Amino acid sequence: MENIAYFNDLKQIKLEIHERTTIKPAIKKLAELRGGRQAILEQYTGVYTDKVLSEILEDYYHQKLSKIKVELGAYDEYSKLLVARASIYINKLESKKSDVQTTEYELPVDYQTVQEIQRDINNSIELIRGQLHQFDLLNNIDKYEGKI
Repeated sequence: MENIAYFNDLKQIKLEIHERTTIKPAIKKLAELRGGRQAILEQYTGVYTDKVLSEILEDYYHQKLSKIKVELGAYDEYSKLLVARASIYINKLESKKSDVQTTEYELPVDYQTVQEIQRDINNSIELIRGQLHQFDLLNNIDKYEGKI
């Protein structure tokens, strides 16, 4: 029964990891950064001098960037924890692979599925824990193109 619980937890973790294999969090944070800049421009253009407006934008940029880095850093850390938990469950299931069913009512674990889950997770590792890196890349592209 313990194996079945590990297996079910592993499948749930795999789903959560799969949901995190996207660049959407980094894109969303970049959109927030752009949107805030645009809002400042719309609200204060013509109210302040270009120099003061530039200082306001610079201050906003650094404060927002700091907040985004903390948020995406936490996102990446949680993703790392998911991968670590998955590894623990995989190792536990692999170590019990040779255990014999104790009753006819126990739901045997499909070890081929465990191996497939492990491959999927290994293929997803870099994307799920690299949101901060993805954001930095996108932000640098924006700065280079003059969008921020």
